[in-house]
Amino acid sequence: MTTQDAISLLDDLLDGERLAMLTRWTADGLLHSKPMSVLQHDAGGAFWFFIRSATDAPDDEVQYRHVNLAFSRPDKGRHVSLAAKGRIVHDRALIRSMWTVAAKPWFPDGPDTPDLALLEVIPTQAEYWDGPSNVVSRVVAMAVSIASGKPVGLGDHGQVDL
Repeated sequence: MTTQDAISLLDDLLDGERLAMLTRWTADGLLHSKPMSVLQHDAGGAFWFFIRSATDAPDDEVQYRHVNLAFSRPDKGRHVSLAAKGRIVHDRALIRSMWTVAAKPWFPDGPDTPDLALLEVIPTQAEYWDGPSNVVSRVVAMAVSIASGKPVGLGDHGQVDL
């Protein structure tokens, strides 16, 4: 599968979902997750988010170097987990170009908020679970799986390198 095919499959699986759980390492070595809104999913496969990060905060670079994004659409029986590399970007022009008023509650000074930065997340591997989209089908598949002692009709599971 080519990288472009993998990105296309990922786009199909995500189906425009804009809310992700972002997991990163903290300075004290713990994993921390928080909900994030995707600003952009570009043609090269990168996801972009607003974050707080001062230009002189080298710990931030380390904490965001390896991240995970998790997208979940239980109503469609679909879940996607992305292992990724993160990069903090302090480019004011790029920040302004991606600015949205929906970010104002977290960044009241708008795109000129001093510690406002972008996080570029570049997926390296995706894992997905794509089950039946209708509730009745999921219930029937689960009942059959329980009765047979093995997964039956519960959907697809796969891994894609990007």
